[in-house]
Amino acid sequence: MESLRVLSISEAAEIVPLSEATLYRLAAKGEAPFTKRAGKWMVIEADLYEWVRAGDRGQSLDPMPRPDLVR
Repeated sequence: MESLRVLSISEAAEIVPLSEATLYRLAAKGEAPFTKRAGKWMVIEADLYEWVRAGDRGQSLDPMPRPDLVR
């Protein structure tokens, strides 16, 4: 079974080409797959990649290569 990695907005901003401020705004508007727990925005890494691939923002968001997958 695959473990779920939970990311903060600052960690997510290292993966997608969007600033933390933009991710906070999208999360607050419900336009990004973040959820707020204990006062902090979080996202499951797989959900973030799925959101990027789906192009929910109507533009191409190519995620930066995951360090663990780069050889």
